[in-house]
Formats: sequence, C-alpha cells, structure tokens
Amino acid sequence: MEAKFSKNKQLAYKNKRKDIPKGAKTEAPVQSATNGILENMQIPFFRVPDRLWFWLKTKCPAWLLKDCSKHLAGWPDNMAFIPITNKYLLACPIECKSRTGKMQGKQKKLGTKLNYQIPRSSDDALEIITAFIKDAEIIREKILEKEI
Repeated sequence: MEAKFSKNKQLAYKNKRKDIPKGAKTEAPVQSATNGILENMQIPFFRVPDRLWFWLKTKCPAWLLKDCSKHLAGWPDNMAFIPITNKYLLACPIECKSRTGKMQGKQKKLGTKLNYQIPRSSDDALEIITAFIKDAEIIREKILEKEI
C-alpha cells in the first residue's frame, strides 16, 4: 500500500516517454501521455474510455445517453488515486486539454469545486502527477506522526 515513487522511477519515465510539444494541438496526445505516466508510476486511476462515450452518443438509446450524461458529464478525464491510510485515498482530478482547449459547462462548475489539474503537454502531466505523489507522501507522513 505504501509504495514510494523514487526520483529514479520518475526520471526513467521522463527519459522514455514520447515528447509532446508544450501545448499540444489536440487533447489526445496529452491524454495518452497522462495515462502512460499514471500506468508507469503504478498509480490507480479511473477514466471513462472515449470508445464508451462514442458508443453512447452514436449507438445507444437516447434515455441511456441522457442517464449516463447526467451522472458523468463534467467529471475529469482521469481521477488518480493514492492510498494515504488503510481507509482513505487521496484523489487528483486531471482534465487534459489542448493548447487552446477550455472547460465547458458542467466541467467549469465541477472543475472549480474539485480544483481540476489541467495538463496541456506531457511535461505538464508529469509535473502534476509528481506534485500529487509528493503531496500524498507529505499527508501520509503527517498522519503517521499523529498515530505514533
């Protein structure tokens, strides 16, 4: 449960990944890099696949699309999780955007409430995820200090 994410592991991924220019033209390469970083660092995350959204919008009954949209619209592309105790997780909402991408409608409202982290390049994603790991370790240490 208490996995440590060493600087060597983070640097190894940074050197291995495909570089995505600062502020990519589309969201897809930023999303792909974000997923890759999370997977490489073995950070559990939840993401509704694009294929599912495509299927919902093109093939499913209207009532099902409406119901799914009601519950899922506005949520970030990824919700990353790090356990901080045996009982609780720390979450990081990550909403990938292109160089000019903006949050829309429900995303703006929920994004403000949950403080979405918005990478626009692979470097941004790595920076956000690295900061998330450091924050989780600090919180975990403070909790352990209080338990002793």
